[in-house]
Amino acid sequence: MKKYLRASFGDFEQQDLDELQDLCGELPDSFTEFLWEQNGGVGDLKFTGTSVLIYGLGDSPSDLRTIYRETKDEMPDRMMKIGDFSEDRSLLLNCDNGEIFIDGSVVAKSIKDYISEHLTSYEIPGGVENEIVFSITNRRNKRLRELLQSAFNQPSYRTENGLSLVQMALIARNYEAIAILAEFNYDFSGSLFYLFEKLKVNFIFLNALLEGNVNLDEVNQDGKTIFEIDHSWVEDLKKMCRERGLL
Repeated sequence: MKKYLRASFGDFEQQDLDELQDLCGELPDSFTEFLWEQNGGVGDLKFTGTSVLIYGLGDSPSDLRTIYRETKDEMPDRMMKIGDFSEDRSLLLNCDNGEIFIDGSVVAKSIKDYISEHLTSYEIPGGVENEIVFSITNRRNKRLRELLQSAFNQPSYRTENGLSLVQMALIARNYEAIAILAEFNYDFSGSLFYLFEKLKVNFIFLNALLEGNVNLDEVNQDGKTIFEIDHSWVEDLKKMCRERGLL
């Protein structure tokens, strides 16, 4: 599977797109199709070694609605900033015809043409396992649910690096994917320890795991439960567990 962008903004709802078009007016079909299919991401420019961030719809400072509000007064009529480069240049969209501009010049007839003509492609290895991981890390949660419902039933699946799908979702900060994996009874073993030892803990992470299939009696290699390790979040975890009747 050939891809050009990584780290997309994930899934969004029709309401999100409606809110954007309430702000900027109707968008060309070529751009709305791109949002539904990819919803932004980061790509590498051919030959230059630099990258471009193409904005999407999602909970991010780079959300298209936020960017539009911040930059609309700087833009010519019916032009919208949709991305930026590492060298402090902008990618603009003509909202009437879908053309893409850089430095005042047209560089492509549509966002899809720009991506295919100017960005370096890479291959996603075939197989449903790789598509599952890709869906989790890129927050394509609707596709993740479809795959788990129809094509994948391996609750104990581990990646080549020995990570569970729940741990992959923690790395990607994809809280919705954790809930989906819990719904399909996927393996949560080691996830609390992985969170405490490898990642930055927060209440959202803990809530997601506690609402899943986490085993609080699990022990690590030292024979300690999660409550016995030396970590600043242990007391908060205990409190959350008591509130849920888990302790």
